[in-house]
Amino acid sequence: MIGILPAAGNATRIHGLPKFLLPIPNGFLLMRHLNMMHKADSSIGARIGVTSIYYDVLAHIGYGVNIYRPYHHDTMTQTVLSALQFMPANEDVLFGLPDTYIEDDQCYAKLAAALADCDVAVGLFVTRESQRNQLGMVHWDDARRVIGVIDKPSSTSLVHAWGALAWQPQFWQYLQPDMPHVGYALMPAIEAGLDVRAVVMQGGYWDCGTFSEYAELIKAIT
Repeated sequence: MIGILPAAGNATRIHGLPKFLLPIPNGFLLMRHLNMMHKADSSIGARIGVTSIYYDVLAHIGYGVNIYRPYHHDTMTQTVLSALQFMPANEDVLFGLPDTYIEDDQCYAKLAAALADCDVAVGLFVTRESQRNQLGMVHWDDARRVIGVIDKPSSTSLVHAWGALAWQPQFWQYLQPDMPHVGYALMPAIEAGLDVRAVVMQGGYWDCGTFSEYAELIKAIT
């Protein structure tokens, strides 16, 4: 199993600061994701896509991590697709956003377990009302099959957003470079007949792309 953590964004909402290095108790955001991925698979090989300025910073992070420079990173999906140059294409994938904080430290372990019975496992989190027009909101049926994904709706009655994924190799074909992020590939995959399942996590989820969300996180966990 391969872990992918794209960290090559421009961080415009937080004035260019490296969001994945934002400090939290006992470390920083990216390190927490690596720790959780190792709980899912102790032999996992993680791939972290970064721009050149942070390549040396992360070069000795450990965990058997492979740091790569994406050929293009205008979209997050381009960074993710670039990882294929540095990994076997037939491996299952755990995918996370290294500028986020997931309270459920078994998140990736749960996704890896769910992937045994589906093509794509979608990690869902109960959102706070202020988050619902900022995240990808998800609708699923009684069998936990995902049937709808709405990115940043202006209004919605849905309360769960996706924040992490696991996928089998057949999902790669639905990722297109012009997609702003990998969540845009979920509906094409569902429409093509892939089995996409919801995995509901415990606790909260914070997207630390803004100072206010990061401040909310620090207040909540300290």
